[in-house]
Amino acid sequence: MQKGDVIRKFDGHDVKNINALRSLVAQIELNKNVELEVVRNGKPLKVTAQIKEQPIDRQTSGRSPQPGQPQTPTQPQIPGGPSGQGESNSALGSIHVGELTSALAQQLNLPSNVQGVVVTSVDPDSGAAELQKGDVIEEINQQPVTSVSDYNKIAASLDPSQPQVLSVCRHRMRSFLVLRPR
Repeated sequence: MQKGDVIRKFDGHDVKNINALRSLVAQIELNKNVELEVVRNGKPLKVTAQIKEQPIDRQTSGRSPQPGQPQTPTQPQIPGGPSGQGESNSALGSIHVGELTSALAQQLNLPSNVQGVVVTSVDPDSGAAELQKGDVIEEINQQPVTSVSDYNKIAASLDPSQPQVLSVCRHRMRSFLVLRPR
């Protein structure tokens, strides 16, 4: 598996979302080899993986709040509006973004190495409802996004009939989000 792979099938079962994948993984016995159908760089691919127990001392990409630290940060002031809207007719075209300034990154309590654009609003019927105001889009289909200009160029170059994979940072946690065509 590689960063940005989209898992379509797990051990012969369709994967509709992250909860379905978690459920499928939880049902597999440890040390069993499973076949995965993934999309990597827009191309379908079959890979074999072995299900192993995660070591107790392994760090994950998510970070738990430290004792005494609030569970949910206070709402930062994020400028809104359609100024940084993608020009695409895909779901990306309905995501409004703005520049990520150092002050805003500090307000959002982001790790110092986060680069990208901050989501200012999302059209509710866009198919991108999992995105929230304040999320930072770091990559689209493994292409780094460092400015609104980058975001708009990448969004305009995409095939709206294909799923798009976003690397997103939210509250110090990084994850991938797949936007499927509607």
